[in-house]
Amino acid sequence: MKRPKISLIGAGQIGGVQAQLIAQRRIADVVLYDVVEGVPQGKALDICHALSGWGSDDVDHRHERLQRTPPAPTSTS
Repeated sequence: MKRPKISLIGAGQIGGVQAQLIAQRRIADVVLYDVVEGVPQGKALDICHALSGWGSDDVDHRHERLQRTPPAPTSTS
């Protein structure tokens, strides 16, 4: 059966805690969005690492691919 997805806008303290609780209780897959680049990826990494301590066998390791993605080139003007 397909799991539902929950998108959280804002990966600050409240969004991070909500994402953690949703993941911990296996309610749905969580997608974090934030205007600050790198914040959702960092929160996702923290949550995925914490999931292994909660005994979750079905941890999705998409965060690892995000961490290996090279940064976009920036223009210097």
